[in-house]
Amino acid sequence: MSGSTISERAGATDADLKQRTVTGLLWSAGANVGQQFLTFTVTAVLARLLVPADFGLVATVAVFTGFASLFIDFGLGAALVQRTTLTERHRSSAFWMNVAAGLALTVLVAALAPALARFFDEPRLVDLTLVLSLNFVVASLGIVQSALLQRSMNFRRGGLIEITAILIGGSVAIAMAVAGYGVWSLVAQVIASSAGRTTLLWATSDWRPHRLVDPDAMRELWRFSGNLAGFTAVNYWARSADNFLIGKFVGAAGLGIYSRAYNLMLLPITQISTVTARVMFPALSRIQQDTPRVKRAYLRAIGIIGLLGFPLTAGLFVVARPFILTLYGSKWTDSITVLQILCVAGLMQPVVVTVGWIYQSQGRTDWLMRWGLATSALIVSAFAIGIHWGVEGVAVAYAIIIYALLYPAFAIPGKLIGMRVQEVFLALRAPLFSALTMAAIVWTAGKTFPAGWPPSAVLFAQFGIGVLSYAVLIHAFALEPYRELKDLVRERIGGRQTS
Repeated sequence: MSGSTISERAGATDADLKQRTVTGLLWSAGANVGQQFLTFTVTAVLARLLVPADFGLVATVAVFTGFASLFIDFGLGAALVQRTTLTERHRSSAFWMNVAAGLALTVLVAALAPALARFFDEPRLVDLTLVLSLNFVVASLGIVQSALLQRSMNFRRGGLIEITAILIGGSVAIAMAVAGYGVWSLVAQVIASSAGRTTLLWATSDWRPHRLVDPDAMRELWRFSGNLAGFTAVNYWARSADNFLIGKFVGAAGLGIYSRAYNLMLLPITQISTVTARVMFPALSRIQQDTPRVKRAYLRAIGIIGLLGFPLTAGLFVVARPFILTLYGSKWTDSITVLQILCVAGLMQPVVVTVGWIYQSQGRTDWLMRWGLATSALIVSAFAIGIHWGVEGVAVAYAIIIYALLYPAFAIPGKLIGMRVQEVFLALRAPLFSALTMAAIVWTAGKTFPAGWPPSAVLFAQFGIGVLSYAVLIHAFALEPYRELKDLVRERIGGRQTS
């Protein structure tokens, strides 16, 4: 079977691709809502059972383990999704490469654990790092199965696997936190989730690796994945420099405050962009030769992302105080201002991160790598300046550099598909205006509430006002992304009823 080939791209008609994309988006969105709800609930429970320093310790280790985890995959998973023709040579070679990398990284990170503890002057990091290093081997075993699932656009199965993995990890973490294991409950959450995910991927996949490593197949994959892996590594350190600097110069408690606020800010990005990325990358890869079609699909997609993502971030900025106090409690008060600053930075992030679809679907990861090198230096420099003003200074620096890079972030990949930046902003203008108007309404309403209202009452009241006002705004102005989203859902429902 080593010569078997998967080449379903060329025959993808407009109707077939649209149907599979809409179905994928709906399943992926539904699954991601479930995932985020579970993650959110587990985190809220753990935040009340643990202290900020516990989260800070794990976040400190995660700066390095997260970087090392990039080299398990080497971008090979994305290369398997992007290739027009895929054979057993590619699949099995990628699998064994990933497993070898996972084993090597476990040994390397474990060996570096004492040095990491000395650098941060925190002896507890030794044991935490040793245990977390085991996750490299566990995760490496499921990378190819996950990539094949994404390539086939089977997002129903993928979503159910992720939800189950979160349930497994969350249950283990909460049980251990209640039993008094402290920071180790967070470590167990990582390992248990990863083990559950890998087990489920193997149990639900028909594919099994052959004893085959083909150098030619690896070179073919590496032409795409090498630059992608390089970009991901460079971009990772640029995006993690804030955690690194805060962990070193402020401490675990400060990092716990910052990382919790940062993760909350990421909710709209992971809720919206991650869902669409799972679907749009393989979808755009199928039509990569038809750049006008890629451009149209991309602009429609970011319009819908803006429609859904902008109100989440703008609304979170307004309700930051009651949100933090209701879910996490008063010991997390210091994260309120940090969260609001990061929401300003994160407003455009659900859309900005989508430019990777263009680079990858067009096979130009070399452009992506050069962009990463140029911007990473600027981002790290901004964080290095901001750390002089503590955690809030880093958050402000992040916001400034994000908006400084906004125009070139779209202009450069736009050249690959004939897309102008003006077209991007036109696609986003109406959803952005509606979201900011909604935020202003919610903020104004909050000023009229009685001073004695508990944070939970303020949160639920503002949430209701926000949902209602935004729904009225997008319906009254008949925003194009809103109409397109309704049409997509109707088509899917209609197709299901007639099938």
